[in-house]
Amino acid sequence: MIPKIEVGLAGETQTYKIPGEVYECRKSGVHLQGKVNINLKDFGLEPPTKFMGMVKVNKEVFINFGLTLDN
Repeated sequence: MIPKIEVGLAGETQTYKIPGEVYECRKSGVHLQGKVNINLKDFGLEPPTKFMGMVKVNKEVFINFGLTLDN
């Protein structure tokens, strides 16, 4: 099973599959670790530019995360 996460940004919500690893920790429950790539255009956003378009930001944001669920 591939876990899913809902991401909210600029009033929009998108659901992404999270390729990652699930670890079972005896003392602290379950730990989920992974990364997800988010495209700003999925939220109706244009990547920002600086200096009259000479510097552009990539349209993708990469998020690395770790989440521990206690028993």
